[in-house]
Amino acid sequence: MLRIDGLSVFYGKASALSDVALEVAPGELVTLLGSNGAGKSTLLKTISGLLKPRSGTIRFDGASLQELPSHKIVGRGVIQVPEGREIFPDLTVRENLKMGAFTRRDPDVDQDMERVFNLFPRLEERLAQRAGTLSGGEAQMLAIGRGLLSAPRLLMLDEPSLGLAPVVRDAIFEVIRQIHEERGLTVLLVEQNARMALSISSRAYVLENGRIIREGDAAALMDDPEVQRAYLGY
Repeated sequence: MLRIDGLSVFYGKASALSDVALEVAPGELVTLLGSNGAGKSTLLKTISGLLKPRSGTIRFDGASLQELPSHKIVGRGVIQVPEGREIFPDLTVRENLKMGAFTRRDPDVDQDMERVFNLFPRLEERLAQRAGTLSGGEAQMLAIGRGLLSAPRLLMLDEPSLGLAPVVRDAIFEVIRQIHEERGLTVLLVEQNARMALSISSRAYVLENGRIIREGDAAALMDDPEVQRAYLGY
C-alpha cells in the first residue's frame, strides 16, 4: 500500500532523513521506532505532504504522492494523527470530530461517528465541551477519533501515548490494536514505548539519525540485543 524508496529530506542544509526505504502492506500494523530527533515525525510529515523531499519516491497504491499537496493526500485516504494531538481547543468535541469528516460527502459519516463513540464513550459524554478543557487522555482520544472520521485507508499515528498516564496509555494501545485487528485498518505507528508498540505490530523499523538501521518482524526485533539495549531497557 505504501512504498518509500531513497527518501531524503533536509531542513535548510541539515539532513533530517537520508535514503529511507520503508513499506507498509494492506492490513499491516507497522511500527517506526527511534529516539527523539531521529526523524520519525519528519517522515510522517513528508508522507502527508507537509514537507517536501529533496530526493526519493513515496507511492501509495502505486501512485506517486510526493508532488501532491497535503489536502490531496488526505483525499487519497492517508491520514495523520499528529504528535501533540493538535486538536482545535476553542471548538467543541463535536465540532472537532466533524472537522475530521469535513471533506467527506458519503452517507456513512453518522455511522462512523457511532463507531468512534463505541471506541471512546467518553467523547460522546463530552460532545458539547470545549476541546481545550479536556484531559490529555481525552484529547488523544479526540485526535484519534477525528482521524478515524476522515475515513483513513492508512492511519499514521505519531506518538499517541506521549505524556499519558499508564492506564490511559494502555487504553489507547488497546484501541489501536482493536481498529487494526477488528477493522483491518492499515496503521503506521510512531512510538517511543517500544515494548507496547512491538507487542501489537507485525513488523517494525528502527530509525536513527535519519537512517533506517534495523527492520524486520516485530517479534524478532523484540529479541534483538541492540533494540533491547536502546529501546527496551535490557
